[in-house]
Amino acid sequence: MQSIQEAHDTAPRTNALRTLVRRWMLSPSPTAPTCHVACQVRDYAVRLLEHLAFHAGPDAQAIAFDAAWVLGEHSLWGTHGATPNISRALQAYERLAMSGNASAHARLGFLYGSPVVHSLFGVPDDPARAVAHYAAAAKQGERHATLALAHRSLHGLGVRESCMRALHLYEHEAHSTYTQSQAVVGGRMPSYTKWPVHLLEQWEQRTRQMPHLLHLPPKSGIFWRYQRHHMVPKILEEHPRLVYDAEFRHELLQILEADPSEDLEQYLFLALALYHGSMVYQSESIAAVPRDFARSAELARLVVHHYWPVDLAQAPSKTLNEHDLSVVAEAAELLGMQYLRGEGVTKDEHRAALWFERSRRAYGEYGLGLLDLYGLAGHVRDPDAAQTHFANRTFITSAYPSARLEVAKYGLARGNFTLAREGLDTPLLSFGDHWYAVYPRVEQPYIEGLVAAEDLRHGNATCGVATRKFKEAAERGDWADPIYHRGTAAYARNDIPTALLAFALAAEQGMSSAQENVAYLLESRTPLALRFWAQSAVQKGEGALHMCDAQLASGSRQASIDCFGHLARRGIRVAYWRLGWLYETSLPPDFALAKRNYDSAMQDGPHTETLYAFLVYLRLGMRVVWHAARHCDPWLLWAFATA
Repeated sequence: MQSIQEAHDTAPRTNALRTLVRRWMLSPSPTAPTCHVACQVRDYAVRLLEHLAFHAGPDAQAIAFDAAWVLGEHSLWGTHGATPNISRALQAYERLAMSGNASAHARLGFLYGSPVVHSLFGVPDDPARAVAHYAAAAKQGERHATLALAHRSLHGLGVRESCMRALHLYEHEAHSTYTQSQAVVGGRMPSYTKWPVHLLEQWEQRTRQMPHLLHLPPKSGIFWRYQRHHMVPKILEEHPRLVYDAEFRHELLQILEADPSEDLEQYLFLALALYHGSMVYQSESIAAVPRDFARSAELARLVVHHYWPVDLAQAPSKTLNEHDLSVVAEAAELLGMQYLRGEGVTKDEHRAALWFERSRRAYGEYGLGLLDLYGLAGHVRDPDAAQTHFANRTFITSAYPSARLEVAKYGLARGNFTLAREGLDTPLLSFGDHWYAVYPRVEQPYIEGLVAAEDLRHGNATCGVATRKFKEAAERGDWADPIYHRGTAAYARNDIPTALLAFALAAEQGMSSAQENVAYLLESRTPLALRFWAQSAVQKGEGALHMCDAQLASGSRQASIDCFGHLARRGIRVAYWRLGWLYETSLPPDFALAKRNYDSAMQDGPHTETLYAFLVYLRLGMRVVWHAARHCDPWLLWAFATA
């Protein structure tokens, strides 16, 4: 693990001065560090845990189990400044697993099944044993084990490949996630989006090189916010550093709050940023800021008091133009939602109803719909009346996701899948099959999965479609164990061993972003890294293809061919297209091998690729004819025809 840390620290970065300072500050002292009192106390605590875990009497079994778990976690992660001790972690988890503890079984499944642990720590690679532990934990509903077992079943990793079994496991976990989300009125706040770290570093590099252009992911929900608030593009264009500089974002928030201009839209922007935890979109990792519900409510109240100076006064104080009135109405809706959910303010359903009613002209229909849906603030529970409010809200702003989601949920509850599809049918809510999210709420992919499962029963969809949707919903609801974000936090503080271990744990669950992160940290061209690149590519992650293309751009054509060849052997159809092009354009060209790769790419390919394939074969045939005529080689035509 130390070698991986050193390799990451010595790798060239885009900013040479920053790299030099970072290396100087983080490099170890030339003298061996001495263990101070804290180390001695830590070692003594470990000995106490070992005694309690392995030598406690029958009357102290509960204490022994707790001690075994703490000892295992400390040994696995190397907490309190210690070095990870995997052998001791295995002993602790084995001791705890004997009692049937699901979490211990899940940890053992990871340690015996992860190729990262096998490669770095020498733990025997035992897929059968890993699957047995995962199965024991999944029977008790353990999240990590359920997702890991589903991922293995979907791709045939150590078990028989079975899409239906994976569908069942993913649906079970997605339903659990959906239930947790519905415990909060309006849906639980989603966890932050999960972007591969190498993509974030690429955006940082591009933003540094060309700060006048905004290099942000096109499907992160940012452009939806563009349509609603002019402040977002304005601030991003003036201050591109906020994309990658957390300290600058904090300073910018303070500067904007201290601005005496009393710009209503600016205060609304700050209130939304502090409420959603990001300057660009709800729970978006890019431009993320710490959530502060209390300060968000203060800023929203500051905006609405320009129109309603007292909370309970009914008459507006002054006339505003249409734009300012729209801003005030949205701030009123935000304030009503915070009162309804008790976020930053004392929960007060009647005050929430007041602000929803006041914002009704522009935005409040959604909040009033929630009051009717749940029977709050003296409203009679009336789902039909709630749907009228939601329909009015989507009519005012067709891109408003929460109202459309409620329409879809209503249709699903009534068994009306046509209505459910209509609620989900909008381009701004189309996730695709990648790890990014336009709208990060977990309910969206779960409902899409149920609709796809219903279509599957009638033969109108494939198992893979429903499985991907349930998988997406299950991965988003990681509130109890945000292991991926534990990895990103460790990576941000340059703790590469901890980051790698956390990403490896998330990769075992089948998370594409985590698989790309593991490959990125393991030296991109090593066999183990290529294995993780391929796993991500199977799930349509694009990082592996970019990595192979980068090798070609650096002048290493053979390395690029080897890279795409590894992906092709894993069944990545796009890799066959790239391989064919590389053989077609190499010096000397190998047209027969190029044709074989194109043929492999066409096998079981979608009908939408027919025109593309025709153009590719036409181009290849023209190259063959031209090459044969130029070199007077008729045998080339015969070899190509028989390939």
